[in-house]
Amino acid sequence: MRNKSYEPTLRWFITFAAALMIAGFLAGYSAPHSFNSILQPALKKLQEIGVHFHGHPLSTVLLIFVNNSVAAIAMMLLGVFLGVYPLWTMWMNGVILGVVSQLVVQKTHASVFTVLVYAILPHGVFELSALVWASALGFSEGFAGMRAIGGALRRLFMRPSAVQPVVRRQPRGIRDEFARAFHHLPYILGLLLLAACIEGLVTPHLIQMAHL
Repeated sequence: MRNKSYEPTLRWFITFAAALMIAGFLAGYSAPHSFNSILQPALKKLQEIGVHFHGHPLSTVLLIFVNNSVAAIAMMLLGVFLGVYPLWTMWMNGVILGVVSQLVVQKTHASVFTVLVYAILPHGVFELSALVWASALGFSEGFAGMRAIGGALRRLFMRPSAVQPVVRRQPRGIRDEFARAFHHLPYILGLLLLAACIEGLVTPHLIQMAHL
C-alpha cells in the first residue's frame, strides 16, 4: 500500500511557497524603489530575455526554459541547506514580478489586472506553479536536514534513556527527499517547457494586443 503520510507536509510547503511569493509580489508592487539595488542583476537578465523576443522565437523559448529549469533544479538541490535558497528565490521572484508589474503600469497607464492577465498569467500559471512545486520540495529537504541535525545533536549531548522508546515510523530522510525530488523533476520540467513555449510564442502577441 502506498504511504501518503508525507503528502500533507508537502502541501503545507506548497502553500508556504505560494504565500511567500505573493507577499514578495505585494512588497515589490507597493514599494518598487526599495528593491532597486538588489534587483539590478535580475532586471538586467530580464532585459536580455526581452531582446530575444525580437529575435528567433525558438531561441527565446530555449533561453526561458533553460533559465527557469536551472532555477527550479537549484531550489530542489540547495533546499537541503535549511531551505534558505528556495526561501530567498521565491521571495525575490515575487518581488521581481511586483516591481516589473508596477513599472509596466506606470509606463502604459494600464491597470494591474490587465498587466497580469495579458503579460504574466498566460505563461505564469504553469511557470509559477512549477517553481512553487520545486521550492516546496526544497523546503521539504531543508526540513529533513534540520531533523538530521537535531537528531545528531541529541545523540551527541543526551544520554541514552533506560526506558525503551516507542517505535514510530521513521520520518523521511534526506536521501528519501532527494529521491522524491528526482521523481517529480520530469513533471516540473514539463510545466516549465509549456510555460516557456507560451511565454516565447504567445505572450508577445498578447502584450501587443493589450498595448502594453
